Amino acid sequence: MMREIKFRAWDSQNKKMLKVAGVEIISGRGIVSVGTLLHDEVVYGKVNGSNLSLNQFTGIHDKNGREIYECDIVRSIPRSKHEKSFVGAVHYGRVDPSFTIHDKDGHDFRLYSSGKCRTYEVIGNIFEDKQLLEAGE
Repeated sequence: MMREIKFRAWDSQNKKMLKVAGVEIISGRGIVSVGTLLHDEVVYGKVNGSNLSLNQFTGIHDKNGREIYECDIVRSIPRSKHEKSFVGAVHYGRVDPSFTIHDKDGHDFRLYSSGKCRTYEVIGNIFEDKQLLEAGE
């Protein structure tokens, strides 16, 4: 099964999340150019040394059908009475080449796609809702 590859971008200067229309990587020069949708027009800007932070779609949807991206804050919903719920931020590659959830206590949990072990709910992102990580409830 192939997962859909797509991105969004956080614009720290204007404090808003942007839809990404395309990504161009210029090899050897360390430049990543991102086309974002602004008023139905594609606007290109460089990620390196700029105000844009690129977040990749994990290929997983939360319990409400919302797409889960890197830098989202999620709450886990366990399927077993022996497991507790936790809140953390989604990252890629902290432990190995996979998406994980990093909680406030420094633990990393693998982001499962099947929903057999647990499901998730997106409750915010690290740019706009950082206080949710500190609460960790």
